[in-house]
Amino acid sequence: ILEEEEEAAEEEKAAEEASKETVDARETILKIQQAQEEIRDLNEEERALFAPFIQTKGARRRFMKALDLISLAAYTGNVIVTGDADSDTIKLAKNIMKDIQMTDANFSGVIAKVSGSSLNSKSIEGTISKLNNGGLIIEKASGMNSQAVMKLLKALNQEKTGIVVILEDSKKAMKRMLAAYPSMNTFFNARIEVEQLNNDALAAYGRQYAAHLEYSIDDLGMLALQTL
Repeated sequence: ILEEEEEAAEEEKAAEEASKETVDARETILKIQQAQEEIRDLNEEERALFAPFIQTKGARRRFMKALDLISLAAYTGNVIVTGDADSDTIKLAKNIMKDIQMTDANFSGVIAKVSGSSLNSKSIEGTISKLNNGGLIIEKASGMNSQAVMKLLKALNQEKTGIVVILEDSKKAMKRMLAAYPSMNTFFNARIEVEQLNNDALAAYGRQYAAHLEYSIDDLGMLALQTL
């Protein structure tokens, strides 16, 4: 009987330890997940450049993740910026280039902007070579024909070349383009979408902006802001 009681006690102790290990493992996994979800805040320079485009926490998380992927290595770290016609995506693309210039000492600061359709009749390789360690913004990128796309990818597929290329267009147009040329995904792995906000989200951003300037908006003011 005594041996049976000792065995039962040992089994109970083992079960408790196993349960504790399971709880500890779950807590560790949760802490890792929380750490992965944490995002750094915008510094003053980044806030001046990007705050109008990323008013929600989710948008900021996605934006900062994309920003950290950008690289001068031509074969990866290039950017796709999408948004509606009135979302000023070209200004965002220019601001991204300004941020790279401030944060990457290897960036030359030489930047060119062209339309996708104009690249159909240009020497893309020559354009890329002139912008070594600089940046290229391609507006309405879906205007490129298949030959221009293939030439662009070939020019970027060089270890010796340093450049950041930003493709700008609507979300629908870029979706069609990526479906037609899936190999572009490897080169353009940083994706930024400028979201259209509803009235509540815009008003909430107004309150956050006021708080950043050390002001506050009371409930009556928020009602007036939402009405406007």
